Amino acid sequence: MALPKDEELCGLIMEYEGVCSKREAENIVVEMAKEGFEVRGWEIDRIISISSEHTVERVGCAFAGAILWYR
Repeated sequence: MALPKDEELCGLIMEYEGVCSKREAENIVVEMAKEGFEVRGWEIDRIISISSEHTVERVGCAFAGAILWYR
């Protein structure tokens, strides 16, 4: 999730899944967030990133979610 310096703007939520390491996936998502802000002409205040790895033995599943709140 990338948050803008301008609090009047919304943030961006990026998600990625693939056959790669946790670090690779996190790097890809951070670059996606940076690009998203760049094309909008916005400045990033901060990027919050949480990731996990899962090795499938039989069946695997992943869920990505974000809780949004407004003041």
